[in-house]
Order: sequence, then C-alpha cells, then structure tokens
Amino acid sequence: PSLVGSEMCIRDSIKLARTRELGAKVVTYDRMTQNREEIAQGLAADKGAAYVHAFANPWVIEGQGSAGIEVLAQLQEQGAPRATRILACCGGGGLSAGLALACPDAAIVPVEPEGWDDVCRSIEAGEIQSVGTSPPPTACDALQTFQTSPINFAVLKARCDYGLRVTEDEVRDAQRFAFANLRLVLEPVSYTHLTLPTNREV
Repeated sequence: PSLVGSEMCIRDSIKLARTRELGAKVVTYDRMTQNREEIAQGLAADKGAAYVHAFANPWVIEGQGSAGIEVLAQLQEQGAPRATRILACCGGGGLSAGLALACPDAAIVPVEPEGWDDVCRSIEAGEIQSVGTSPPPTACDALQTFQTSPINFAVLKARCDYGLRVTEDEVRDAQRFAFANLRLVLEPVSYTHLTLPTNREV
C-alpha cells in the first residue's frame, strides 16, 4: 500500500512511524488545544486538495458500512444465523452509522471508552453532546472525538437505542484475552467491543 501524496493529522507515535513509512506527510498537533479538522481544512485549501472528514462524511459512512455487509455475507456463507446485535467501537460514529444503515435488521450498539463517550451521551440526551474540555487519558486514541456530527447523529438517533462505555481496565483485560485465546495483537481501540462479551451483558 502507498499513501504518497497524502497529508494527515496524526499524533500517536507508532502510527506516525508506520504512516511515514508508506510515504505520507504527517502533520502533528495537540489534541487538547488544537482543532484537527481546522488544520486539515487549512492544508487542503492551501494545496487545492480534497478534504475528507474522518467520520462526518456520507462516503466515509457508506464505506464503513461495507464492514456490515461483509459480516452478513460471511455469516450466510457459514450457515450461521443473521446478526441481531452488533457491537461497534465508536469515536465520532462513522462506523456505527454505517453499520446501522447497512444492517437494518440488527441492533447497533456503539462502544466508547469512559470519558470519551460523546455518542453515548448524545443518544441518552437526544441531542449532540460533547465530552467537555478535560476528558481523561485513554489508550484508545483513535476514539478520542469531542463530539459527533449532525450527519452521524441523525442516523444514530434513529437506529441506536443505547451505547455502552468501557473502562481502561476492561480494555487491558480484553487485550490479554485476545492475545491468549485468539493470538491477536491489535491497537487498544480494537478491543473496546471485545471487552463486553467477556466481562458483562450487553
């Protein structure tokens, strides 16, 4: 794969190194004091490039939803029952919204790290909510969004009855479980939805 010609706003050190290896120019920023979207929009305007929002974009939502289509196809190939509930690791709600559109017969449950639970708060309040100005540290850096967007929330409000929160300890427990039982080593965000079936009812 190649990312030559791409310009991205990233702050995680491992992702920085791997992305640079693929040829992309990386622009760093401070998540708590700078706005990633404003930085990216400025870069795109300066270069006459296309700006693609990480989750608040209809094509991104549609693309994320293709994961649900693949899940349903694989279940069918295996002769398994259709999915009735899908847990989705959630930041801004792109994946959750995409799954909700692609899998209308399944209940979609967004799962967020505690303190970075803007989608959970928004579903509960019935309107978009922010995590505030001082959310806690989390290993799930890819899920650190301050609030979802109207395009995502319109889908989530209509299709998601509730969201779930996981603790940092639950994420670490899921990492250990996945390595010991599934031989998987993934970034922490990938374990948020795995914590729930192993620890508590959903």
